[in-house]
Amino acid sequence: MKHFALFYAVTLALAISASAQEYKTRSITFPGAFPTTLVSMNRSGQVAGTASLTFLQGNRAFFWSKTSGIQNLGTLGGTSAFVTAMNDSGRVVGYADLSGDATYHAFLWTASSGMQDLGSFGGLSAAHAINASGTVVGVSLFSPSNAYRAFLWTPSGGMQDLGFGDGSEADSVNDLGEVIGQSCSLPCNAYHAVLWSSNRGVENLDVPGSLSTQPVAINNREEVIGSYKTAAGTFAFFWSRTAGFQTLPSLGGNNTTANFINSAGEVAGSSCFQFLRPCDSFVWTLAGGLQDLGKPPQFPFEDESFPVALNNNGEVLGGSVVRAPSKRNFLYFNWTPPTGQQEFKNLTGNHYFAPGALNDAGQIAGQTGTNGYRVFVLSPIMRVTLTSSLNPSRKGQAVTFTATVTSVVGAPPNGEHITFKLGGKPLGTVALVGGTASLTTSTMSVGTHALVATYAGDVNYDPSSSTSLQQVVNP
Repeated sequence: MKHFALFYAVTLALAISASAQEYKTRSITFPGAFPTTLVSMNRSGQVAGTASLTFLQGNRAFFWSKTSGIQNLGTLGGTSAFVTAMNDSGRVVGYADLSGDATYHAFLWTASSGMQDLGSFGGLSAAHAINASGTVVGVSLFSPSNAYRAFLWTPSGGMQDLGFGDGSEADSVNDLGEVIGQSCSLPCNAYHAVLWSSNRGVENLDVPGSLSTQPVAINNREEVIGSYKTAAGTFAFFWSRTAGFQTLPSLGGNNTTANFINSAGEVAGSSCFQFLRPCDSFVWTLAGGLQDLGKPPQFPFEDESFPVALNNNGEVLGGSVVRAPSKRNFLYFNWTPPTGQQEFKNLTGNHYFAPGALNDAGQIAGQTGTNGYRVFVLSPIMRVTLTSSLNPSRKGQAVTFTATVTSVVGAPPNGEHITFKLGGKPLGTVALVGGTASLTTSTMSVGTHALVATYAGDVNYDPSSSTSLQQVVNP
């Protein structure tokens, strides 16, 4: 049977170049799967996706974490299950075949309860998004009108019709329970953007004068981004209750899209200089306007640049395409305000790695296009440096050793620990504050001592150690 194509899949061969940051690389393999497709990564570095098995075996939804490894989420009695989204607590949503494979329903999966059928309005259903509290939104075929309708599901209230009308779907829900979606005037020649909240009900978010408006995302500040069409082209918009509608500036052409918005209201998108291309990625804010993210040094004449992900630190993952007469070149990059655009090196040992997700810890998830689409998670390696306040010192003198821990995302969270080791034996464990931890001792004997500082790691980052510091103690 035909299923919604709701998950993000990378099918292009993508070359990745150099970056100064080093990463710990983990390969996620679903036994017997070909290919494995990344869908979502949360702030803890947990990953959810869909694995394709043989034709008769269908597809499987999976969940992976650094501690538990990969888990098959099962089905609702039928052959296949597909992931569409995951929240930060590791709850996964999607849609799965019922017994007999004649239809499929939206599901919610949790580690404690397994896969739960969320029901439908009489036909098929699929979940599109889930917020922090477990509210799920999506679309269901409504009986008897046989038209799609947007739904909201909660553990206490079950599935409810959001009132967007026939030909509608719910696309995103923020942590306040506000939902954005779209409806269409059958036979869906034009789309209408809608916002739903429990206290205001359904509100029309069509851009005034547009032929069609489609929302993309809503953050927890009730800020919405999307795109709209007029006879002149396609344009990106930003909306908030205080600022109203804002048409985002373009780079000179009439094709601009807004793809992501973070918790601070920063928007990442793509805009063309001409009708179709060349196009560049951009970051836009209400206060600062549009900033062109520029072109990669290797491809100064690239045809297209597009964002792949945006995190709450303002970091952007993006990609560039050059359509040369004889070949197509691909390059992926990350961008931050301090560093600008930087390329990736081939972190996975595979020349066809495409990043697809980025979290606030600087972890990157992506997949390869050779030997089946394998999913990888790249975690920044925390660099530990160790210094001495007095080297050489004399016996009985107090010496302070300071460990500093940092990476591309800065220091790890306060309260995590550094263990100082003297000659391989623990000297003491100290909590990190602002990325540093210090230990003072005056008990070292005469001689040369090897000291190492070890970062313990956490749910995102792996343990790492400094190089050995040779402390000389004179009589």
